[in-house]
Amino acid sequence: MVCCKLNAPDGLRTGPKLGAAPEAVAALPVGSFISYHRLSGGTLAGKLF
Repeated sequence: MVCCKLNAPDGLRTGPKLGAAPEAVAALPVGSFISYHRLSGGTLAGKLF
């Protein structure tokens, strides 16, 4: 699952069910992302622009 900046309550509630940290996703600057690998538990963060 790849998460970009989310502010909507529904998106932030769904993230933890899939392994995402809602506080980390909400704090992402515009153009950044966090990718969560659900099977291994690994993460990858980066910037698109």
